[in-house]
Amino acid sequence: MKNLTRYAIVGAVCLLVGRFVLQPKAEIKEVVKYVEKKEEVKKKKKTTRIKEEKKPDGTTTTETEVVENDESQTNTSIASSKETSKKSSSGVTLGLLALKDVNQFSNKPEFGAVVLAPLVGKLSVVGSVDTTKRVGLGLALEF
Repeated sequence: MKNLTRYAIVGAVCLLVGRFVLQPKAEIKEVVKYVEKKEEVKKKKKTTRIKEEKKPDGTTTTETEVVENDESQTNTSIASSKETSKKSSSGVTLGLLALKDVNQFSNKPEFGAVVLAPLVGKLSVVGSVDTTKRVGLGLALEF
């Protein structure tokens, strides 16, 4: 009964540390693109003026004048596009661990490896192996 209480306390502490301290953060990347487009329209206008003058002696003088006006108009339009992508971990996780017996603390530690593979949604399969030739299998739920 004493060992069961210890395991329950250690399990609860590990659950709380995993939930509040070691929670992975999602990476959000936002890209905003601005495109400026300038369009210039040129208009040419030709005006012809003819000026006739009659002099008192009966002669007529004709002057022709051509006037060109250039008008340019610039239209500017700005278009923007926004892309947001969210990246989170969804692959296999590999971990290493060191185990120490609390009752016999002076003994050498045991080492092991843990593999987490996603199963369905937030449920993962956990597999472990350590140097004492013990193999473990379990389920993990992501919060």
